[in-house]
Amino acid sequence: MNRRVIESLIKAGAFDSLGAKRSQLFAILDIALEQAQSAQRDRLSGQISLFAAMPQTQGSKANTIDLPSIAEWTEKERLAFEKETVGFYLTGHPLDNFHQEIMAVADTDLTGLGDWGDNQPVRVGGLVREYKDHRSKKGDRMAFIVLEDRAGAAEVVVFPEAFAKSGHLLASDEPLIVLGTVKQEEQGAKIIAESVDSLGEARSKYTNGARVLLKAEQVNRQKLESLKTKVREFHGTCPVSLTLHFAGRGEVDIEPPSDFTVRPCKEFDAAVEGLLGYPAVMYLKTKAEIQPRNGGKGGRWRQGGQG
Repeated sequence: MNRRVIESLIKAGAFDSLGAKRSQLFAILDIALEQAQSAQRDRLSGQISLFAAMPQTQGSKANTIDLPSIAEWTEKERLAFEKETVGFYLTGHPLDNFHQEIMAVADTDLTGLGDWGDNQPVRVGGLVREYKDHRSKKGDRMAFIVLEDRAGAAEVVVFPEAFAKSGHLLASDEPLIVLGTVKQEEQGAKIIAESVDSLGEARSKYTNGARVLLKAEQVNRQKLESLKTKVREFHGTCPVSLTLHFAGRGEVDIEPPSDFTVRPCKEFDAAVEGLLGYPAVMYLKTKAEIQPRNGGKGGRWRQGGQG
């Protein structure tokens, strides 16, 4: 068994049952291999090492390798190594922590594209799994990418105009939001991208408003003042409305001042939940729309994928 095989087994978590961190096992791999090779050479040459001549307990201690005191791989690193080694994720998915944020602006996951009509506008989110640079017939840069989410994957065609605005994002390993047009083909649905945004940019761009639910029996003046402070802390362009809920009696909508606006993000959601003691923030997203071009004729896709 060579170094590459053992390295792959560590990355895939095959030795997790030993109780050591994957990062620790990876760090001592060279020392362990050197020790094993030395022992094998001694056996082949008929020599007995000093450690082998010791009582078993003493020899075992002498051959023990101390694990370094280092941090475990981050979740992102661990999942990347799993994908690199076995071709898929084993202990989670890189989008697990982003799923709610993505669905706050996306219309469907990627497996749901088959239910969308041809030429219908859609917003989806995910990670770029594959990237292929390309040139249009006019020589302009464009790209073909495969976008992946927790449910599946889909091809996205990024023509020169969209590429010029967002091409720099396509090499990112961060979640992206794609607005585009669905094209139903024999091989499955693909998307012709109108725009590509980072998740943070998309949340600001495609969120109409935020609604904070206030349970009347759990709020007081102090909490309302603290809520106002949180809104200022996460100041943005998204208007916030307040709904005061009276258990068993109904609700009252409260319109705060026009400057009561936030930046939609999970950090704001968590801060409000920590303040009020329950998930209180809901977001309204805009409808996926694409402005028609060429005298009102939508779509620029031609079979063969070149614009």
